[in-house]
Amino acid sequence: MIEPGLVTVIIPCYNQAHYLGEAIESILNQTYQNVEIIVVNDGSTDNTSQIAKSYPNIQLIEQSNQGLAKSRNNGLEKCNGEFVVFLDSDDKLLPTALEINVKAIRENQEFAFVCGFCQRIDEDGNRLSTTQPFVDDSDYYLSLLKLNFIWAPSNVMYRRKIFEKVSAFDARVNPAADYEIYLRIARQFPIYHHSQIITEYRQHQTSMSKKFDLMLENVLAVLYAQNEFVKDNKSYQNALKKSISSYKYYYLEGTCYQIIGLLKTRDWKKSIDQSSILFRYPTMLPKILFNIIKDKLNRINGFQI
Repeated sequence: MIEPGLVTVIIPCYNQAHYLGEAIESILNQTYQNVEIIVVNDGSTDNTSQIAKSYPNIQLIEQSNQGLAKSRNNGLEKCNGEFVVFLDSDDKLLPTALEINVKAIRENQEFAFVCGFCQRIDEDGNRLSTTQPFVDDSDYYLSLLKLNFIWAPSNVMYRRKIFEKVSAFDARVNPAADYEIYLRIARQFPIYHHSQIITEYRQHQTSMSKKFDLMLENVLAVLYAQNEFVKDNKSYQNALKKSISSYKYYYLEGTCYQIIGLLKTRDWKKSIDQSSILFRYPTMLPKILFNIIKDKLNRINGFQI
């Protein structure tokens, strides 16, 4: 039964117990207090369950390792809230996040979800330089085709009933399932971006976003699936084409930098394993390598290309 005004925050957690307490505390410290918290322990081998149980009134779901998408879906099945937020266990909500999103989503009963911006932080919670992406509020589907401007899943508050009209997260594209559902909802229903910073998005080497080969494969799968829906709209077609090229470049460049780091530490095996994805896109390599060399040279004092 859905409880009006209640916000359910679902936290999937896999071996991130060292961050989980901060995520939970960020919910408990909200200015909006009508909140239900569900932690989904996705087969963790650390003390995730113990951390979750140390807080009263938190619902804990224990499951074998099923991945992020299924963890979110399993949490969704147990939620009682009118509104739903999915908070990654290494991220945090800013104190007024839920208040801002509840106010925004109540402004129009047609909004399937509302969202805002995030502040990037490092492993220790220190703020990193963050330039917010451009959002075209005249056509959110077009804007999302160009770029996934919703960096952190916790930027979004969904109306619970929307999941009665669309299926939940697609486990077939697990690392990019959030991007897929944004696109799927935005092309069918009204959404709203209020442009306020409401979450802290943690950047660290073990996060899913740093697995460039896996991210590229799944983001491309999500984008290629959009071809069916853009074929009658030239603007959408052009945006999709540019987006595919941009994401290929971004993740391949990131892979190259990772390989450079591995070579410095003489981790030959991982270097070779990482290199395999580069040879799937040979036409893009010369430009990427040239720009990396240029960047390295430009870092030398007084040298400019």
